[in-house]
Amino acid sequence: MTGAELASHIGISQQQLSRYECGVCNISASKLIQLLLTLDTSAESFFKNVFINIFEKNREVAKLYSNIFISRYDNEAELKLPYDNKLEQNIFY
Repeated sequence: MTGAELASHIGISQQQLSRYECGVCNISASKLIQLLLTLDTSAESFFKNVFINIFEKNREVAKLYSNIFISRYDNEAELKLPYDNKLEQNIFY
């Protein structure tokens, strides 16, 4: 699905979708629910993928905000994070 198709499915412009993606604008709960339904994904899966993307781009930021995205009870192995060394394997500490 293209960005334009996704935007159309949830009733916004492609430009607005880009604003959400870049963090320029906040997405409302109702639009987020529409997005999740359109993508056929759970909120848990969606936010884990957001966290993984942040982790791959900026590990320090990911470590600071890991408690927002990942429950301490989640299995870290399920995240499939790209580790450089054993010291970074436990991002929760």
